[in-house]
Amino acid sequence: MASLPFVQAPKEPELRRCGNDQTGILEFPVLNGLTVGEAEIIEKLSDSQVGTLEVSARIAQSVARKEKITLTEAFGVIEKALAGQELEPAQEKLVERHSADIDELRVFFAQQGAKTQTATVTALIRCRLNLPKWDDMAHLPRALFNEIWAFAEEEIAAEGQGAVHVPTEEELKKPQVAPSNGKAPSGSQLVGI
Repeated sequence: MASLPFVQAPKEPELRRCGNDQTGILEFPVLNGLTVGEAEIIEKLSDSQVGTLEVSARIAQSVARKEKITLTEAFGVIEKALAGQELEPAQEKLVERHSADIDELRVFFAQQGAKTQTATVTALIRCRLNLPKWDDMAHLPRALFNEIWAFAEEEIAAEGQGAVHVPTEEELKKPQVAPSNGKAPSGSQLVGI
């Protein structure tokens, strides 16, 4: 950001240390949110928005069609089941009838969560430590990874980016079409933002 002609430059960020004597210690600037570059790296490395919406929509459409309910109702029941929330008796029976699909979604979300964590830690290392080509996750100690991830969660929460978007029935019905540039659409392109 030093290259921008600020009338008033941003204040120097505080530094957050991650690590210990065993793992080594890294210092990250605290920015109270992700940068545009970090968000782009996370989206690119995790493909989370497109994949999550596609899989959720496919399963919700299947449940809605078989149960003769709306997509919104199907998505709501699936979401409650995945979150471990209390279900009404009729909803419990629906979840039992579609347990294989809902379990598939649970596995997908777990895999996607791990992918997003790795992408987020990579983005912070690349952007905040000025290592744009860094790609050595295999040698990053788990304890250090966990501390950087915890720091990333605090940064995301500080900006309010941790909010979950619940797709509307119209979004679930939209076909997933790649834009003319050949790249997969981003989450904001999928929801018309």
